[in-house]
Amino acid sequence: MMQNRMNMNDYQNYIKNAQSRRNLAELTAQYLAEVLEQNSFAVIQHSPEPQPFNLLSNYKLIDDFRIWQHNFSDIKPPQNSLEILSHKKNFYCFLNTDFSHGDSYFWCASKAPGAEVENILKHWQLLDQQLATILDTQEKELSVGNANIVSQLLHDIEAIIELSPKNLISEELEQRLKYQKKLNANLLFYIRPLELFKEPIPVNDLIKSSLDMIDFQTDSIKLNIPESLPEISVDAEMFAKGFNEIVLNAITACGNAAGSISINISRQQQISPLLNFSWLKIEVCDTGKSIIEDFLPYVQEPFFTTLKHEGHTGFGLNTAQKVFKEHGGSLDISVSEGIGTTVTIYLPMENE
Repeated sequence: MMQNRMNMNDYQNYIKNAQSRRNLAELTAQYLAEVLEQNSFAVIQHSPEPQPFNLLSNYKLIDDFRIWQHNFSDIKPPQNSLEILSHKKNFYCFLNTDFSHGDSYFWCASKAPGAEVENILKHWQLLDQQLATILDTQEKELSVGNANIVSQLLHDIEAIIELSPKNLISEELEQRLKYQKKLNANLLFYIRPLELFKEPIPVNDLIKSSLDMIDFQTDSIKLNIPESLPEISVDAEMFAKGFNEIVLNAITACGNAAGSISINISRQQQISPLLNFSWLKIEVCDTGKSIIEDFLPYVQEPFFTTLKHEGHTGFGLNTAQKVFKEHGGSLDISVSEGIGTTVTIYLPMENE
């Protein structure tokens, strides 16, 4: 018992500077390897995304991550947190049982944990839960505080715009004020929490009704939508807002030639056995001017645009990302020089 308390004190000192749940997981793995001299184990991060697994720490256990994923593909999700599962010659310990909301972490080893290791895993679970609560509270408080400050600032800017004498506004200033109002609306959407009102809707109807909202001739866009796709539960208005930002970007890249755009819809099966849904995959492909590859890490950031001189505010992809993230989905962007850009939307879809 005394030895366990000593290990616990050592462990707490070892991880005391952890800044995030991921950092805590990495430090815990280091402690197990360096202090408790454990080998042949790994710590894995799991996210509710199309590519769900990330190998955080690997101590002589996994030689080929693809083989490990294949072997893991038929494991049964744990019923209780910290339940030690045995599966295909490996042992697993999961910090929680909710894998559909946010990141989770688990330990994998070639042998069952002894008392020392199991105590550390239990303490890691407790600290992970505490840290998650603290970080979530801090993020919400900061978000609300920032939203209130920015909302007041934008309200004052709107008042200045409305009070400006119309007969004294030059054409150049009128364009600048028009841009500012557009920027204000995008910034408010960016800072405010999103409330979704989901309803089941056929995928075909969802895509076509969204395109109908664009003030542009979209009939020439090539649509490839299988008839067999079932309904998906989304906020149709919010979906259209995010989806149409991507389509409008493609139209701009193609010089307003919608005929150079194709939208391909398919259903992608789930890789993770810890998630009980599949993915609706929506690809918006254009053959227009590609995004410069060096810009890819930044294109979803607010304010980022190379077309500010044309009135773009740099919130299009950021708005789309927010909408689809709130739906439990994600956004992926790939470019091919001389071929164009593909923006892929993933949304969770119930299994039949």
